[in-house]
Amino acid sequence: MALPAHRDNRTIATALMVVALVSLSACQIGPDELFTVVNGTEDTVVVTWNGRAYATLPPEEQKQIALPGDHCDSVPPPVDRLSATSDKGERYDYPGPVCNGRTWRVGPAVSPSPR
Repeated sequence: MALPAHRDNRTIATALMVVALVSLSACQIGPDELFTVVNGTEDTVVVTWNGRAYATLPPEEQKQIALPGDHCDSVPPPVDRLSATSDKGERYDYPGPVCNGRTWRVGPAVSPSPR
């Protein structure tokens, strides 16, 4: 016995949705594949990367970027200059290198995560 056409369409749509959700969840980027900047100050900061505006972050906000996989493979690693300036004019410099899997918590104590 054949199902009514509207039930066939629902079954197909449900199957397609399940396939799409499984595909999307498999494509998620993990923390080891991202460089993260977190504003650990009590002020909004403007982060610059090699002299260009990268992000404006309110307190405890973050921004992540996935760099090319070989970005830090060169010896010496590329020179990336990151700095953050608070609303009060305080400046914080990241000691680098900028690599996937690292986090810079902007604030008085320098906190790049170990690699």
